[in-house]
Amino acid sequence: MPRSPKHIGSLSHPEPGKRPKETRQNSHRRGYTRHWGKARARFLQEHPLCRMCLSMGQTQPAQCVDHIQPHRGNKQLFWDESNWQPLCNSCHSAKTRREQLNGDV
Repeated sequence: MPRSPKHIGSLSHPEPGKRPKETRQNSHRRGYTRHWGKARARFLQEHPLCRMCLSMGQTQPAQCVDHIQPHRGNKQLFWDESNWQPLCNSCHSAKTRREQLNGDV
């Protein structure tokens, strides 16, 4: 079945601030390996609450380890724990969306 023009246009023109998926490396190549999984689990055990929610007086469990400053493949920045923060899924998604809209990632 032929694709609609709207669908074809969305493939050739990604949203501003978003890279086309085919140019993004897979998660393993971006550093999210088994070693990362262990470090992530340890960090979340040590920091179980979402930092952004806490700053708003709410308590939500953290599910993500966010890189405060996007590492963009920089392994030193990727593994710098002072650049990590615990976030809930909702706060992590909102932060990532803001970064994408601002062209920060």
